[in-house]
Amino acid sequence: MMHLLKGTASGGTPGYTFTWSNTFVGTNNINLDAGTYTLTVTDSKVVRMLSKLH
Repeated sequence: MMHLLKGTASGGTPGYTFTWSNTFVGTNNINLDAGTYTLTVTDSKVVRMLSKLH
């Protein structure tokens, strides 16, 4: 079964970039195998937040 993870952000300075540990860039990471993925969100002032999702 394939899975979907969706990244969202608020706060910081808009103009977010979503980068996933499987090299996907964007908010909706689809067709994923089960496992743990890391999402790095970077705002327009290059402030980063890191999350691990599984």
